[in-house]
Amino acid sequence: MLGLPIENHEAVGIMTLSYARDVLRVHACCTLLVCAKKRQATALLNAAHRAAAEAWGRRFA
Repeated sequence: MLGLPIENHEAVGIMTLSYARDVLRVHACCTLLVCAKKRQATALLNAAHRAAAEAWGRRFA
């Protein structure tokens, strides 16, 4: 971020949705195979999206 090189690709213990969005911005050039932090952020945001879509579907069922 801010033009500094990325030094840490390790996954973190707790990740919020807003931090996951920041991780995806900062680690945009990293591949999912190499960067555990980007992989964790992607999984968290995908799970949140699926949960929101499921809740939205139940609302109108």
